[in-house]
Amino acid sequence: MRPGPSWINYDVSPTLRLSKIPGLKTLLRLPDWSANVLHGDITRGLPIQSGSCSRLYCDQVLEHLAREDVYAALKECRRLLSSEGVFRLFVPDLKAIATSYVQGGESSSAEWFMETIGLGFTSRPRTMGQRLREYIGNSRHLWAWDAQSMSAALKAAGFSKIRQVQYRDSGDSFFDELEGSIEWGLALGLEARC
Repeated sequence: MRPGPSWINYDVSPTLRLSKIPGLKTLLRLPDWSANVLHGDITRGLPIQSGSCSRLYCDQVLEHLAREDVYAALKECRRLLSSEGVFRLFVPDLKAIATSYVQGGESSSAEWFMETIGLGFTSRPRTMGQRLREYIGNSRHLWAWDAQSMSAALKAAGFSKIRQVQYRDSGDSFFDELEGSIEWGLALGLEARC
């Protein structure tokens, strides 16, 4: 997903910085980064004034963090959000994916589950470029969440008024800008307020 033009996006991926080094982007096949993506680590704190954000959005990001880092990230989101602000997040839905796997019963079900939940490797990185991309890419999933565990994490971070949501149900044009073309039925969406 690319950030919408009305949004500022922070990303901690080393590929963001490395892609700005001439020649390295092509050599390592690094992604193109939008100009409104800034380098920042939500787990360590962002250079944004407390309570200054009316909307925060996180789609398919938190599963790339270790569990303790998710707690730190959610606390930082709570710090940033204004008292009337809205935080929407989407992660792969562990329960929906596990249910689909159990009901699958096909020879490829295990492969589908592992790829969908983002665990394991279909092949080991062999070349130096592949190993480097794997190391700096932050593309592996490090934790999986269901509605109950993510709701508990949001509450522990100080959020209240937590509800399960779907893509494009916010009624807010700023969120619609980001969610306009997303179609993934195995995502868990939650919206939280302070």
